Amino acid sequence: MELEDKKQHILQLLSSLKKEEQKSLLKEIKQNLHQNNEEKNFIFDISDLKLILDKFPFPIVLSDIQDNNLYVNSLFEEKTGYNLQDIATRADWERRAYPNEQKREKLKLKLKKTENGLTTPHFNFFTGKSGQILHFFFQSIPITDQLTMTICEDASDKYHSDDYLKKTKERFQEIAEFFPFPIVVTDEKGKFKYVNPIFTQDLGYTIEDFPDNRAWSLQVYPDIEYRNQILLETRQPGYDPYGAHERIITCKNGEKKTMIFQNISIGKEDFTFLQDITAQRKIEKEAQKQELAYREIVENSRDMIFLVDSNILMQKINPVVTELLGFTEEEVINHPAFEFIVEDFHSLVKQNIQAKQEKKQDRTLYEMDLKKKNGGTISVEVMSRLIYRENKFSGILVIARDIGYRKMITEERFRQQRIESIGLLAGGLAHDFNNILVSILGNIDLLQIENTNFTPDQKEIFHDLESATLHARDLAKQLLTFSKGGAPILKLESIEQLIRDSANFVLRGSNCKCVFDFQSNLPTTEFDFGQMNQVFNNLIINARQSMPKGGTINITVKKEHISAKSLIPLKKGEYIKIQIQDHGIGIPKEYQHKIFNPYFTTKPEGNGLGLTMSYSIIKKHAGHITFRSEKNYGTIFDIYLPITKDKKIISTSPSISKKINGRILVLDDDPKIHKFLQRVFSKFGYEMESCYDGAEIIGILNQNHAIGKDFDLVFMDLTIPGGIGGKIAVQQVHEIYPELKVIVFSGYSTDPILAQHKDYGFCDYLVKPFTLQQLKEKCEKWI
Repeated sequence: MELEDKKQHILQLLSSLKKEEQKSLLKEIKQNLHQNNEEKNFIFDISDLKLILDKFPFPIVLSDIQDNNLYVNSLFEEKTGYNLQDIATRADWERRAYPNEQKREKLKLKLKKTENGLTTPHFNFFTGKSGQILHFFFQSIPITDQLTMTICEDASDKYHSDDYLKKTKERFQEIAEFFPFPIVVTDEKGKFKYVNPIFTQDLGYTIEDFPDNRAWSLQVYPDIEYRNQILLETRQPGYDPYGAHERIITCKNGEKKTMIFQNISIGKEDFTFLQDITAQRKIEKEAQKQELAYREIVENSRDMIFLVDSNILMQKINPVVTELLGFTEEEVINHPAFEFIVEDFHSLVKQNIQAKQEKKQDRTLYEMDLKKKNGGTISVEVMSRLIYRENKFSGILVIARDIGYRKMITEERFRQQRIESIGLLAGGLAHDFNNILVSILGNIDLLQIENTNFTPDQKEIFHDLESATLHARDLAKQLLTFSKGGAPILKLESIEQLIRDSANFVLRGSNCKCVFDFQSNLPTTEFDFGQMNQVFNNLIINARQSMPKGGTINITVKKEHISAKSLIPLKKGEYIKIQIQDHGIGIPKEYQHKIFNPYFTTKPEGNGLGLTMSYSIIKKHAGHITFRSEKNYGTIFDIYLPITKDKKIISTSPSISKKINGRILVLDDDPKIHKFLQRVFSKFGYEMESCYDGAEIIGILNQNHAIGKDFDLVFMDLTIPGGIGGKIAVQQVHEIYPELKVIVFSGYSTDPILAQHKDYGFCDYLVKPFTLQQLKEKCEKWI
């Protein structure tokens, strides 16, 4: 059907229009309005609308969603006196039709409620253009999503008709009987006139239970405090009696229900509609509890939680974000997420988002670094998941866990494993190396003792050989530091005196000075003096070298308690903290994770063992060493050593009576050691016998005891490849000869036996390589 034909069709319908055909006509109009876009242009043509609507037997107003009135028909003008210019907008209509401002504001509240359903169509009275009070019924019909038609019926005559009111009440009661919500009707004095059946069914009360509003309040609000609260609310300025109000009422059987009350005034009677929302409020309450529980979890979580929108802008964060990153909430919300991610990880994050959107991944778990406000960074483990609403990507939920402490522990473990791996190799080399050095160093000493007629050049050669051998011994000691054989020999010593002596020695003649800050009454600690001296020498040398133009090194020593919150990988307890701070060039960031690695150095003359050795020594003292450094601001090393409660140093004194000579048994697997010691002991006036395996030592001791030639002293090497070493042999010896003195001597051990030699049955120890003077002193001490 062509547009013009449709117009003619509608006009023909209008020419024979009757009231009962209204619904049919409206349906016809709406069908024409929704055909297609081309036909919509037809209905929006005001000239065409005027032809149609002017023939309506009711006043008509046409308006849009912006509350502009587009058209009023001639019957509207006739009945109200207002033309389109008078009421061009809804505001114009309200101002003219309801000139009393208070009544107008009250009406707005009422109409706002009624537009949502309960009283459509609704009855109202207003002021016509002539000043006459008119009573109209209004029926609003949306005919498109942009256009509303309001049909009006003049009820001024009917309003005052007893017959009309009677029919209206009858019609209402008929509806109320089957209405699904409780309904109460009261007169202007508050007396109950009617309750519908569902009211009695839901609440248990009948009309006889409530002679008036006062009886109602006393029964449904038995709690006096709640009743007074409602009374106070109704007396507040601006209270709207025709608004929707929520109340908790008590049913006749004592059950409590939450209900919405909606009052409507028709004539001299008030109609109250009640809607039971008890189940809804219960669900909402449970939802609120659940939401509160989720909020508590989120707000108290130690993981950072971010909600990012589809444009990758931060939308919500939990409190720990500001705590860990240092930014305020305002500095984060609505800012791009990439502002807080270290640039090196941008491509990784983008790839993960893209992979998720392509459905290649649902959840992802990866590590990255976030920026802190102070310029630092924090390592986090990220779990993210995309959020979809109505199948459309709307954002990302991100949970980031601080793994700085975990990474530190992991790095410590890997570092220790690397050092232990090298230690296994270094210890084995040191064992063989020290045996060689014993022979070299000892024979050099023997040559110098046996022959005093060397030329000056020959003496210089011997001196150079001895110096080179001692330097090789020091290198072997460094290698032993990595091995389990380098366990510290702990003694109660003064840590303050050691630090002062080490600093003064290292800085002597330099352009650097040391400033000390020692806490008074420092508790005691046990440590290996020689090993700890190496640690402080290394650290102070590094501090001096970092300040080539000179400067101050600050050394602070104090007591510190380590707890679970300290983030230091040590057992809980009391420690001595030694802090060594320089103000030099600092350690470049790209090298900081390597400084404790064996053989890593940035110095042309360095061997890369100083800090590695220091790390290993502190570790073996059950302590910890860490650092922080910033370019051009210097470096701080922190050392933690466990505190030792005061105890007496127990030492085993040698026998008072000394023999001028004696018999010595040596257990060692190296024939060169035996040959060298045989020569040396004979010079000292001792008789020596050799044993190459601990399995043979008991037989040798028994044979000599049988002929009255007991040994005065036994030297045992701990390591006998393929045989029994000193650790087992000394136990076997003491089972038969408990008084026999046994000295352990070794260049390597897989157990910390040298440090705790008394616990294993040895009276003393001697570290290979040793000088003839050291060997002589041990013999004289115990024979």
